[in-house]
Amino acid sequence: MVAQLRHRGPDDEGVFVDASVGIGHTRLSILDLSSDGHQPMIFDDVIISYNGEVYNFQEIREDLVREGYKFTSNSDTEVILKAYHKWGIDAIARFNGMFAFCLYDKRKKFLYLVRDRFGVKPLYYKLSEASLVFASSIRTLRQGDNGTYTLSKEAIVQYLNLLYVPAPLSVFREVMKVRPGHYLAVDLERGTSSVEKYYELDISNQNGAEPISIQQIDDLLQDAIGKRMISDVPVGVFLSGGVDSSIVCAIAARQSKEKINTFSIGYDAKGKFFDETAYAESVATRYGTNHTRLEVDFDGLFEQFDEIIGWLDEPLADTSVFLNYYIASLARKYVTVALSGVGGDELYGGYNRYQAFLIGQYFLRLPGVLQRATRGVVSRVNGSRNGVIPNLMRAMKKTVESVNEDPPTFYSSLISYTDSSIHDLSIPPVTTDLNSLMKFDIEQYLPDDILSLTDQMSMAVALEVREPLLDYRLVEQAMRIPGRKKVSLWKKKIVLKTLAEKYLDKSIIYRRKQGFSAPIDGWLRDLGIARFREMFAASGIADYVDPGYTERILTGFLEEGKEYSLQLYSLLVLAKWLEKNR
Repeated sequence: MVAQLRHRGPDDEGVFVDASVGIGHTRLSILDLSSDGHQPMIFDDVIISYNGEVYNFQEIREDLVREGYKFTSNSDTEVILKAYHKWGIDAIARFNGMFAFCLYDKRKKFLYLVRDRFGVKPLYYKLSEASLVFASSIRTLRQGDNGTYTLSKEAIVQYLNLLYVPAPLSVFREVMKVRPGHYLAVDLERGTSSVEKYYELDISNQNGAEPISIQQIDDLLQDAIGKRMISDVPVGVFLSGGVDSSIVCAIAARQSKEKINTFSIGYDAKGKFFDETAYAESVATRYGTNHTRLEVDFDGLFEQFDEIIGWLDEPLADTSVFLNYYIASLARKYVTVALSGVGGDELYGGYNRYQAFLIGQYFLRLPGVLQRATRGVVSRVNGSRNGVIPNLMRAMKKTVESVNEDPPTFYSSLISYTDSSIHDLSIPPVTTDLNSLMKFDIEQYLPDDILSLTDQMSMAVALEVREPLLDYRLVEQAMRIPGRKKVSLWKKKIVLKTLAEKYLDKSIIYRRKQGFSAPIDGWLRDLGIARFREMFAASGIADYVDPGYTERILTGFLEEGKEYSLQLYSLLVLAKWLEKNR
């Protein structure tokens, strides 16, 4: 199994084996590059294999030194190990970072699988009465275990609806994900196990007695970025030209003693609508970074489609997977660590669906005659995803068609890509409070889509990506700001954009958001209906998806002009994934 993880950790590897437990590790060296950071690491019959970073390890280390502990390395791994030795499993509440780790306590005959609060790092396991197998990737589990792996039709249905498989499910019935903010505890002596939740994001204390100021957000963000600049290897920044990554770049550049490296991806020809590199270069120039821009020929953008799908542990139909792979590959030529602006949309209200939810609340207050008239107008909308007006009209159409007096049902419709003929899914536990929508996205969409693809594409090239905006202190602070102070009918990310004025030109801050995704409509049409039918037949997708649904999406998009591009793309990803993984 260790050999299957070498792409994630090419610098070192090790194993620990006793009568009942075997633990393997591959290392991407970031802190303490010496052999003192070798894993699995052992202290007083406690063994750890750990992936990630604990950014406040120096403060915790100082606490442990005061308690009499001595250290032989400068790694955060040793800090985690000895923190557990001192405080037990409750020590994880002290960690500010991204992590997935196994702790084996030989003294107590307990084994723990722990995942960070927001699921930045992946952790999969397969548990039976006879054994427990776990790893950072499903491929590693399958290649290291001769047991049964059965594709889950439930997970595939969820995938078609959401474009990702939500935890704790995985695409295989026998494999589960450790959910963010949870750990699996296994009593090896009794043969029992339990899943425990150690973190809950609280949204009940919004604004409280003392409203959150812009300066407080700025102070905390500067500290979060500073902590994530700590490294014994070169650090760079993904710079898309959007507000989130530009703020991270600005603060990182101010804090660094040397010029930082920044990276952006651009398209030519058909992709011009999605090209934000001019804005990225403007920010890079202002802050004097060593900026590298990769221009991708749109016609050749998907040449590596099969290779990229091969890196996915399970189907994932987010089109930004391509750009994540390309920018990670570019950055890895220069740095080992890259900072990202991921998390800004979920914390501060950057998605159109939050405005759509607000619009829906106001729509329900209209007289019935106006509601019917509005529905009639938007029902005739059937536009491309490219362009401002078509996007706005498509958003309005989905909002009006989905609006429901029950908030969970309404929000479920806004985030769904199939209808009730395909799925009967549990609905998100949201209320009319916009922060409840953001909390749901932080707890499910963010880890199972955005963070999952970020980790898989970056670790495919042995690049560590750090997300300062997901410092748990910033997340908790953002959730104390009322949702309607972050999003209005006309504006998104109100608070974060106000802060951004300290660092960025208004032309960067208040331009139209484009997003980090690939324009797929033209590419899908170029493939043609015959090619799709050939690929679907070869993949065996009909064993898992109703052929009637597949044909409806295929002909609807290619022959009837319906807006089914993401649905068709999700079927294509599934078909290609099945070819490689059945």
